[in-house]
Amino acid sequence: MTNFAFLMDKLKISSKTFSDAGFDSSLVSRWRTGNRRIMPNRPIVKSVIKIFWNEDAKLPEPLIVEILHIRFPGQSCNTQEERDALLETLLTEKDQLSPDYQQWRNSLIGNEAYELDAKGGVAVAHYRLIDFFDLIIAQDKPMVVYFVFPYDIGAFMFDGSLAANLKDYLKKLYDMGCSVTILACSDIQANRAANLGGSGILYNINGYCDFSWFDTYGERSCCKLLAVADRQIALEISTETPFDLGSSKAEIYTEEEEIDKITQRINGYLDRQQHRLYHGFFRNPNGLLSNIHISPNNPSYAITLLPYFGILPPDKFSASFGLDTDDEIVLRRELYPFMLPPTFFSSRTTVRHIFCETAIDTALAKQRHESFELSVFFRRRIWMSTQQLVFQLAEIKALLLTCPHYEVSFLKEADFDIFQVQAILWGREAYIAWHDIKGSKSVLSTTYASVSTVNCYFAFMWQKIAEKKRSRDAAMRKINKWLKHAAAMGFEVES
Repeated sequence: MTNFAFLMDKLKISSKTFSDAGFDSSLVSRWRTGNRRIMPNRPIVKSVIKIFWNEDAKLPEPLIVEILHIRFPGQSCNTQEERDALLETLLTEKDQLSPDYQQWRNSLIGNEAYELDAKGGVAVAHYRLIDFFDLIIAQDKPMVVYFVFPYDIGAFMFDGSLAANLKDYLKKLYDMGCSVTILACSDIQANRAANLGGSGILYNINGYCDFSWFDTYGERSCCKLLAVADRQIALEISTETPFDLGSSKAEIYTEEEEIDKITQRINGYLDRQQHRLYHGFFRNPNGLLSNIHISPNNPSYAITLLPYFGILPPDKFSASFGLDTDDEIVLRRELYPFMLPPTFFSSRTTVRHIFCETAIDTALAKQRHESFELSVFFRRRIWMSTQQLVFQLAEIKALLLTCPHYEVSFLKEADFDIFQVQAILWGREAYIAWHDIKGSKSVLSTTYASVSTVNCYFAFMWQKIAEKKRSRDAAMRKINKWLKHAAAMGFEVES
């Protein structure tokens, strides 16, 4: 690490700060790595010094003067001219990458600076990761981006505000049309990866992101993250020791030689990648669910606009859509998990359904409505009559009265849209998710690590629903209102 990189990290200055000031991003990277020395007595060093002082002034407790006192004890550091001269000396000293210099700086400056920064190297990793995203966005063009997590994603990846920032940055890449591959080791903790669960599902469906896994078999690594974008920008985050996040260090590279090294390491992990995501499931399920054993002891979630799936057993399910015997045979072979009602699951197992109240209101106002998912599956238009929808609501009411482990939430369209996807998940075995209303873009996963991650994500999102909107009483009130209205319109309310 150079003194330039050291000061950037201590002052929490992003590379974008220098880019916005007109500095070339590759030049900033070379200064950080020491591949190019900042030379004294040049106009450019004056501009660099000005940026450091401006950023230092924004801190609650400025650091540079204290660091200069440590590095240059006894030298006058009172006037701005004297401070500029000492800072220029600090930035332009020779042999900054030599072992002796590194040891000296860490002993005299590093320890003092870490005391002033309780977050240690974790904050540094945060800033370099955000720098990496900013540099990609600055290119203003679609890029092919790879992220590899060789050993766990690391607690620092989803710490507080950074988690929200990551989702925002992934969305920016998505909106730019970037193709993103996220590859994580199978030892990762699902509840950490769940922070990106919703985004990952959505981007997988649209083909912008491939979130997959590789087996680690108990491997341990100091490397936390490798990333590369179009062989133009690369990032490495690591720690001095495997479990000491305080020793985190991060570096961005724009030099071809360094990018090639990281690309080769990423390719090594890609060779171990497990491709278990299947796109276009509704259009061509290929018997992928026929051999899946769904355990009645694992949680199940369904997040769908209308109450189609996971409520009725196969015989009633087929009748509700007016399907014949041949259709039912196909359904049992290809989609049997979709017809596992809450009564299939153990009384100690969580079964949660989330439906769109607005979509139900709209469907009840029509004579019939199309099931786009089944239309894609059968390659012909499949309808459910309003009478059958009323029977579905009546069945949900009966289940709420008889199955204590069954929970339902009806959400307005604005609240439902927060999920961004429709999905059904069965324990640790499989999930199917689709984004567009017609169900033509869908993805299936049976990878244990991936399904576990999505399971954690849905559990997390359920808790984010206001308690009054996911209570049993609230669900019963809405169903009773719909059934009362349906009876007044002449529909039967008991199947």
